[in-house]
Amino acid sequence: MFLKYLLIILFIFPIVVFSQSIKKLDDLKTELNIAIHNNDFQKAEHLKKEIKQAEEINSKIKSLEEDKKIAIFLEKYEDVITINQKINNLKNGVNSNTETHQKNQQTLLQPTIQQAVNLNSIQPLMIDKPLSDYKYNQKIIKSYAAGFTNYSETYTSTESVYNYYTGQYETKYNTETIDYFLFSINTSSHRWWLNKYFVAGPWYEAIIGDDYFTFNGGIQLSFLADFNSILLPYSTIGTGIGLEYFEDIVIPLNHKLGTYLFTNKNRSFGFLFELNYYFTNPSPLYRFGIVYSKVK
Repeated sequence: MFLKYLLIILFIFPIVVFSQSIKKLDDLKTELNIAIHNNDFQKAEHLKKEIKQAEEINSKIKSLEEDKKIAIFLEKYEDVITINQKINNLKNGVNSNTETHQKNQQTLLQPTIQQAVNLNSIQPLMIDKPLSDYKYNQKIIKSYAAGFTNYSETYTSTESVYNYYTGQYETKYNTETIDYFLFSINTSSHRWWLNKYFVAGPWYEAIIGDDYFTFNGGIQLSFLADFNSILLPYSTIGTGIGLEYFEDIVIPLNHKLGTYLFTNKNRSFGFLFELNYYFTNPSPLYRFGIVYSKVK
């Protein structure tokens, strides 16, 4: 219980101190305006010096607060005590180079520091973790991609033609090639982790073209070539169920081979390029898009 209240004091007291110093600074500025209004220039010059000194103290306290957050995150609890003492010294006007009092305080609080190291109760007071500190199975990697292409279909028809030289009817084959335009947009996510390299998740895709439409969705299984870098190659097999031309039920089967390129090792945001090949229906082969990590 004592440790709980001590940690609360370590966090709350500097905030109160800082807010009090800001209030003091505002009061000094108010007094300065009054002194200038009353033509009391001697007092105004004195207040200017006090304001400058108060601003410097506020800046140092703010910097020390940031250092304390980092020290707590790194579990350097002795540094936390030292930094807290420096903040108190600045508030009380004590020279920050005075180390004797600081060492005495550290000696008195040494058992408490050791208890804090061994207790998990300090974890909720730590600052938020970056994405890179979350385990792989705590993340959801989600992507959006699009692609377009032209593809050709060849149609063959037959007709009977009379041959005047032979006096017989012969079969003539006529072929016609028609070009079509296709556009696709899909979304997928790596959600259910089997281990660091194999993960499953849902996927959905709409393919639209000249006189063509299909909507597919289902489950995919991906292999991630995870080398702990900003580049994350993958290979995916997906299947499910689809609706073609708003009337025909199809069973799609596709294979995706691609890579994510994240902007940093946290894998919070990046881009993707993939080859998305369908075994069952026409679709653009090349896809481009964005990807991001979503923590559960």
